Amino acid sequence: MSTSSPAPDAPSTPGTAPIRGARTSTVVVMVATLLTKLVGLARETMSSALFGAGAAFSAFTVAFQIPNVIRTFVADQALVGSLVPVFTGLREEDEEERAWRVASTIVSVLLLMLVPATLIAMYFGEFFVDLVVYDHFDEMTLAVELFRILVPIVMLMSIGGVIIGILNSYGKFGPPAIAQLAFNVVSVAFTAVVVFLVPKDEEIFVYAISIVIATVVQALLPVPWLRGHGHRLKLGTSFRDPAVKAVLVAMLPVMLSLAVISINNIVNTYWSSRIPGSMLDGDAGAGPAVIYRAFSLFQLPQGIFSLAVATVFFPLFARYSARGDHDGFRDATVASVRQIVVLLMPASLFMIVLAEPIVRLLFQYGATDGGDTELIASALRGFSWGLIGNGAIQLLMRAFFSLKSPWTPAAIGFFTNFLLHVIVAGLLHTEYGVFGITVSMAIANTVTFFAMWYILRRRIGGMSMRPVASITGLALLVGSLSVGLGYLTWSGIEQLLGDGFLAQLLGMGLAVIVTWGIYSALALKFRMVNAPQLRAILRRGR
Repeated sequence: MSTSSPAPDAPSTPGTAPIRGARTSTVVVMVATLLTKLVGLARETMSSALFGAGAAFSAFTVAFQIPNVIRTFVADQALVGSLVPVFTGLREEDEEERAWRVASTIVSVLLLMLVPATLIAMYFGEFFVDLVVYDHFDEMTLAVELFRILVPIVMLMSIGGVIIGILNSYGKFGPPAIAQLAFNVVSVAFTAVVVFLVPKDEEIFVYAISIVIATVVQALLPVPWLRGHGHRLKLGTSFRDPAVKAVLVAMLPVMLSLAVISINNIVNTYWSSRIPGSMLDGDAGAGPAVIYRAFSLFQLPQGIFSLAVATVFFPLFARYSARGDHDGFRDATVASVRQIVVLLMPASLFMIVLAEPIVRLLFQYGATDGGDTELIASALRGFSWGLIGNGAIQLLMRAFFSLKSPWTPAAIGFFTNFLLHVIVAGLLHTEYGVFGITVSMAIANTVTFFAMWYILRRRIGGMSMRPVASITGLALLVGSLSVGLGYLTWSGIEQLLGDGFLAQLLGMGLAVIVTWGIYSALALKFRMVNAPQLRAILRRGR
């Protein structure tokens, strides 16, 4: 890794720089995330060929759930969600040096807490794994061994979360996105090289170790980009600074907000481990692996579009909030939710309609057979119904964080997302299998979005749903037409050339081109993206 500092940004005309910078950041994040997800799909395809969707990979899924969920809501989002408003606020008050001292002290606090916590978690690994499956899993021993390998990623990514928060505060979104790409590249390369050097029963350990090594790279890769701002991130000792306390206090409700959303993956694992074997192609231990495979596909459009929009708009929300500009905050929220709808509608419909050929193309190799493909496709359809709701939740949570009201999404998430998902998935899993579990999550996400919108509307003094409802109806109409033509394209290629790999690749590639080509053309024709409004919002928030 090069240690040279990135070149400083070129000067630009005042008033146009924030707009051009936001546009560039959004594009960079989306492109880097697209590449990240594509390489991630390559990793999942490789692991599918090696391990299939059977009990061994389910053991990895169970072991990965707790550290991955904790990493997600502590390192990836909670630290960023609590640090960005405080760091940005201090910079707005011309206290940049103090902002860096606060960030450095947060690093010290994290190390003091997470080093012993990691050692304790490794020692009591069996207890933590049992929390996920509750004494209902045949591969418990293997899952515990894998958990002990994977749990250090929480500490590594927590430090990385501080770095990401600082960079986001400066409007630097590219380096963290590139670091995520590096994570997948390293994990794929390490597994591809090492897996063939070990016995068959040790391949799953190679895969787990690749995740840890890749996490080290992801956490440290953005460090050089910190140097262009005249300060250094180090171990700090400003423990009594009120801003340090503000970050740590804000982290608790932010963690709870994100935990309630992210812990649904553990709910999925819990109920999927209890699906009757007759509904899992005879493999009673396959449920968690099936859900994991489907979720990896569900995350592709989520990461490319919704998280890119949320990441770029979050500092904008924070600036509007710091200035007390509720009108700007409200306009930015409505505009960003509209973009989420426009970007995710075709992806949601495409995955519902073409779930099975998508899964067959990406996963039906080696240890994964046709029965696994049908199960994964069924789970993917359930997830896809909630794609837009999930993306909007990610955005609205950041809006609440920017208003320094993190307890609100925590409470909403617990009562309308977590509890609803637990109950509905519990009712549906024995009757509808993996589809019942994933569509339950979609229902919970949709209800949570409406609850968050209603409360945020009251919090900022009114926010019309009409622009979101109108764009949803138009996007649904345009998306249905586009996906329908995409489906006909894929179907025609299959009938003409058969279901071989090259035919599948060609058919799916053309279906994607037709769907997004037609959708993009109609979106431009009907002006589904309000460019003048976005420019005005970005200019106002500079």
